[in-house]
Amino acid sequence: MNFIQEIVLLLNNFQPKRIEIIGNNVNSDTKINLFFQYVKAGKIKTDEDAIAHLYGKDGNIKNYNKLKARLKEKLINATFFLETNLSDYTDIQRAYYRCHKNWASSRILFGRSAKESGVILAEKTIKQSIKFEFTEIIVNLSRMLRLHFSTVEGNKKKFNKYNSILNKYLPVLQAEIKAEEYYENLLIHFANSKATKSSLVLNAETYSRDLVQYTNVKTYNFLFYSYTVYVLRYELANDHLGVIEECSNALAELKAKPFLLRNQLFGFLIRQFSCYTKLGEYDKAKTVSDECEKMLVEGTVNWFKFHQLHFRLLTHTNNYHLIAQNIHQVVSHPNLKFQSANTKETWKIIQAYTIFLFEIKKIEKLNEKLTFKVGRYLNELPKFSKDKRGANIHILITQILIALARKKHDFIIDKTEALSRYSSRYLKKDETYRSNCFIHILINLPRGNFHKDSFLHYSKKHIKKLKDAPLNSAKQSSEFEFIPYEVLLDYVIGLCKT
Repeated sequence: MNFIQEIVLLLNNFQPKRIEIIGNNVNSDTKINLFFQYVKAGKIKTDEDAIAHLYGKDGNIKNYNKLKARLKEKLINATFFLETNLSDYTDIQRAYYRCHKNWASSRILFGRSAKESGVILAEKTIKQSIKFEFTEIIVNLSRMLRLHFSTVEGNKKKFNKYNSILNKYLPVLQAEIKAEEYYENLLIHFANSKATKSSLVLNAETYSRDLVQYTNVKTYNFLFYSYTVYVLRYELANDHLGVIEECSNALAELKAKPFLLRNQLFGFLIRQFSCYTKLGEYDKAKTVSDECEKMLVEGTVNWFKFHQLHFRLLTHTNNYHLIAQNIHQVVSHPNLKFQSANTKETWKIIQAYTIFLFEIKKIEKLNEKLTFKVGRYLNELPKFSKDKRGANIHILITQILIALARKKHDFIIDKTEALSRYSSRYLKKDETYRSNCFIHILINLPRGNFHKDSFLHYSKKHIKKLKDAPLNSAKQSSEFEFIPYEVLLDYVIGLCKT
């Protein structure tokens, strides 16, 4: 009862004027609630929209900025009241949010001198954190409790208990931080580019050797980051079988945990899915794909990633009839606009390939709600100026393909010079070699006057080079080709004049 009495006293001494969660009172006509409801309904998307809806044409910008700041504050406060017992949450996800909220609450209680309540909450939370391997919270709470039992209560037994916990988990946290650092040092190179970075192989090998020393650390966080570094070592070296094997090792250890690590398992399953697809082992790819789907929550980052690779499986296995439905499900999802620029650009490219497949009648019908401004896309310059060997390749290729399907030969002629400069400047005999070959093939369309025999004559050298560097042994990323270039070449030949 002391716990409740102490917090009631605390609330009495520091009584908030009102406990209000934004969005609960939908009938309220206060400006701040109207602001929330308008954004929720999609009526407000910009600051200009907000001023017009809330203040009219002559709205005062200073008043609006104050209102906006208040709404931000209320939204931050409301995050503490988010429901964490939803049916699609796993045990560890529920525990994660609960333990983090309790940790913050215990800090506040200690800060307000409600130490007895703070200790009760902290001790309860550290037990849960140990059970679910939340190392950072364990270290923070054990420091807080060690300080309390040494300086406030003078309890030697409790001091020794939390001192022991701290000394046990501090090296674990340091190992986790080191694994995270190596993981982030490798992944930072891929944040805004799809191109493979083969130059990072030595870094990945060095990191892998260093992480082996932490043989006693088995927390899920360390296992996830360290195994991802091990996997990247093989990915960067273009060793697909090595990737698959290392992912299997990671999955075995993570599945042995007494709680379901949905996101972590997905991270290794999706890599196996990608490798099996590239190797042409489609039955195995489908099996892993089905397992991936069990780990997904609709509208999350992983959900968008899965459907990106699923599109590749459908094109590689000629299941074109399933593409339109899958594409619409993703591009019409409201969460897409909140994804990274790279993800949104990828889905624009996938839509472009889908439009091309529709134009050549590989897809019979597109969903009427699938909106894609083809004319605007054809005239777009690639946005990722730093990604000279990544997404830009697909933007250029799909522009040519769609124009060819629509018999816009003048457009392709105008693009040829730019394509030639791009290829000679950015595409070398490296991880983009297959793309280099295919772009050189497309460049020969105007040279051959879009005539099949002439086109094949001028493209003979680069077609041979493409075939001599098959997809399953190419240096490029295992998820780089949405549709194999050999398949696209057949479609291009079919669109030429005979």
